[in-house]
Amino acid sequence: MISVCIITKNESENLKKCLSLLSSYNFEIVVVDTGSDDNSKAVASSYTKNVYDFPWCNDFAQARNFSISKATNDNILVLDTDEFITELDYSRLEQSIINNPRSIGRIHRRNYYTSMGNEMIFDELIGRLFNRKYYEYNGKIHEQLVAFDNSNPVFFEAPLHINHTGYVGDLTAREKKADRNISILKDMLKDSPSDTYLLYQLGKSFYYKEDYENATKSFEKILPLPFDYKSEYIRDMIITYGYSLINSNQAKKALSLIDCKSFYKDNADFIFMLGLVYMQNELFAEAVDHFLSATSLTDCNVAGTNSYLALYNAGVIYECLGYPEDAKTLYLECGNYGKAIEGIKRLNI
Repeated sequence: MISVCIITKNESENLKKCLSLLSSYNFEIVVVDTGSDDNSKAVASSYTKNVYDFPWCNDFAQARNFSISKATNDNILVLDTDEFITELDYSRLEQSIINNPRSIGRIHRRNYYTSMGNEMIFDELIGRLFNRKYYEYNGKIHEQLVAFDNSNPVFFEAPLHINHTGYVGDLTAREKKADRNISILKDMLKDSPSDTYLLYQLGKSFYYKEDYENATKSFEKILPLPFDYKSEYIRDMIITYGYSLINSNQAKKALSLIDCKSFYKDNADFIFMLGLVYMQNELFAEAVDHFLSATSLTDCNVAGTNSYLALYNAGVIYECLGYPEDAKTLYLECGNYGKAIEGIKRLNI
């Protein structure tokens, strides 16, 4: 059997949705409340008897490890309150654990977030399924699983899909969450000022609250440091740095990211971002070339960068340059993407 461990605070509506979906499966559910003043504990108690208090101490790893200690099973699945199961084959999940007893299961997470008023989707694999005899959490925020014997973890892909809605909607709510994270990250960076992962997470936190200038500054602290271009978070840092430069009116500076193309030429998210960089610098032929190239790539995390978003942006360029027929052709290829439909109506041809 598997224990699902959740820490929560003042998210009763999300918690109810999360637990109602979990209750359909044979999980033990453990909920640790870190100081709610809404009815979160009452909601949790209606789904499980395993509800505990943990005084918040600005340390997510401590709270996670406390929740794990309250489970009766060694096999642990960690979820957040704003993460909701969308697809799961429970018997396959159990078998994957049996087949990979000392490894960490990476689950499929679809992140919904708002950026500059646009609703975006980012898909990723994250390590959340493990045996507590071999791993625990470390890090006050954006905590990571570490092995007790300090060995490098081995991962497997688990048959579990979730949606994450933590950065959707109202900017004020997103700012509040981001500011909490920024405070903790800055405190950690006092002791580890050259930690590239912490600097990356700091930049992402600024990015999610649409403070693009400070996001840019955080990412630029990483660039002189040694890092591995093959790392997933470094790739995401480079791409998000590009967006931060564009959104802070530094598109010309973003042209320097062309030097990273040799590392990420097969990644649609990066090639699409370069298309935007060229577009903002009025290098329209290069922009269209990159947008159309992105549509042939399969390595993609952000929904649309290898399909409707790329086609739409190329269509916008054609429309602005006075090629309405070419623009309409591309808009039609975008399917039911709202902005493309508006473009077709606007062309009226």
